[in-house]
Amino acid sequence: MNDHILSVFKDKSNDEVATAMKGKVMNFTTDRRTYLKLSVLAASAAVGLTACGQGGAADGPVTLRFAWWGGDVRHKLTEKIIENFNAAHPNITVKGEYSDWSGYWDKLATQVAANDSPDIIQMDEKYVREYGDRGALFDLKQIKDLQTKDYDPITLNTGEVDGKLVGLVAGIGTLAIAANLNVLKEAEVELPDDTTWSWDDYLELGREIGKKIPGTMGVGIGTTDGDLYIWARQHGDRLYDDDGNVVIKPETLASFWRRLLTASQTGATGKPSAFIEASTAALDQTPMATGKMGLTAMWNTQLVAFAGAHGEDLKLLRLPGESQAVERGA
Repeated sequence: MNDHILSVFKDKSNDEVATAMKGKVMNFTTDRRTYLKLSVLAASAAVGLTACGQGGAADGPVTLRFAWWGGDVRHKLTEKIIENFNAAHPNITVKGEYSDWSGYWDKLATQVAANDSPDIIQMDEKYVREYGDRGALFDLKQIKDLQTKDYDPITLNTGEVDGKLVGLVAGIGTLAIAANLNVLKEAEVELPDDTTWSWDDYLELGREIGKKIPGTMGVGIGTTDGDLYIWARQHGDRLYDDDGNVVIKPETLASFWRRLLTASQTGATGKPSAFIEASTAALDQTPMATGKMGLTAMWNTQLVAFAGAHGEDLKLLRLPGESQAVERGA
């Protein structure tokens, strides 16, 4: 599971929270409208920070900075959300600060160090603890009218650090495999049975596609902590224990990297240089979006953006290895 979280940075001067927020906080469910609703909540919460943005009292004009990352689709939707919010709240001006994923966290770290952080931030699950431990994020539990009863408790706890609610989940996704049906058709490769396939089957498909369509990357192999988390679960292992200590077995980690080496050496995926280049490309320039890759892992929430970038015909499949796994990875 991958969570997108909205957090509010604490007041940069005195940490006082205004109390005149009644009626600006709404109840939330994790449906298609959640991102819009949570943006409204975060802005409303930040209004209570008496010295955030360009300042102003809780009942007076306030300017807020809202930072997020993402592809072109999310960028345009977020700008529309900000436009609608500003129109509905004349005393609040939200200014957007967009970055792509590769530069987002370096930029945010620099801003926080310089005491120039945005007021509202899109936060990734794995950074919540880092910024929460610094005491940099506002405790949303201080908003007396905040209603979270419709949240699943496990989902809600994603935004908690030491009993403080420092973020609210704006979206939940699951990792899946996207198959480019155009590439599979050109390579004359059948769509695999995703209820039974293994990681060996996945790499074999990559080798076949790469052989039949020179210049095409057969499959993508993930190297993020999320990919490792799933690999560990499938092998009956864990990345961390309940206290946050790294507990993954060396043999599990070695097998994870051995799979990537095998994929590269056998032609199932690209050479390391091509693989690194693809991993840092903008979404609309990735091999999957441009029709130069057969299959790869992606979050289910990214399907529309990848498919729409250049009109590719993509289909989501279950992860390989689930039917053979000690424990399901996704």
